[in-house]
Amino acid sequence: MGQKASALLDFGAGDVSLGKVLESVPRLHETLEGAGLGVVACYTLTPRIDDLDQLRLMENGGFRPKATVLLLNEGRADPTVPRVEAFAPVIRHSIFRNAIARGALALWMPALESDVMQEIESKRLHFGMARDGLVPDGATYAGIGGLRRSMVARWLERMEQEHAPIKSWLL
Repeated sequence: MGQKASALLDFGAGDVSLGKVLESVPRLHETLEGAGLGVVACYTLTPRIDDLDQLRLMENGGFRPKATVLLLNEGRADPTVPRVEAFAPVIRHSIFRNAIARGALALWMPALESDVMQEIESKRLHFGMARDGLVPDGATYAGIGGLRRSMVARWLERMEQEHAPIKSWLL
């Protein structure tokens, strides 16, 4: 808090460490915000209602930063179903609606073609590296190729557009 350095903490699915911290510091976000630090809570949601459990647990535990994003991950939805229809049960759920009512923003995370995403994940690349056809130093495999690179570039552009409403939160 003294240095006000940026940090990104990804607790991942099923990780209970933030919950444990909140047990000892229930108003963590207020403490950090009071020290002049911005806190952004981002809940990545699929069309599964169970994904709302983390949001419910954190919000019921008092963790309600002013900057809260409900990120609807289209990549985890059936691509043959319109996104609003695929996510309708989640969007209509009271946990989701209550978070929106208190000021959370719902944003879409566009889908990247699944085979391209699998290649990026299997090569453990950052998206910028995939877009640019780069690989980590010492890698013995090729970077992402031509058409796939353009798919990643287009996806990154869509991500920028979709997340423009919260750009100031992440600076």
